[in-house]
Amino acid sequence: PNALASIGVHLDNVGDIVIEDSNTVCFVVTPEVTKQCLRLLSKELVGAGVSLSVVDSHEFMPHGEMQEMKLSRVLERQMERKKLDAGYVQFG
Repeated sequence: PNALASIGVHLDNVGDIVIEDSNTVCFVVTPEVTKQCLRLLSKELVGAGVSLSVVDSHEFMPHGEMQEMKLSRVLERQMERKKLDAGYVQFG
């Protein structure tokens, strides 16, 4: 999630992320950010040997194990600022 956020893809545009094995990760994004991911993600993950491709909608995601997603503190702060900028304020 941090790599996606660093290229400007908000988590609202990201669906399931499935780690198939140590070399393959599949993830779902909205159509609006597909080109952005294809163009920028490999540049963000320099040296990782990233190869990206779009899967047709009739193909299915592989099954994986559910894992808790932990965001970095920086990303949590960025998301909190976005809420405040958008006018979402929590009173408590």
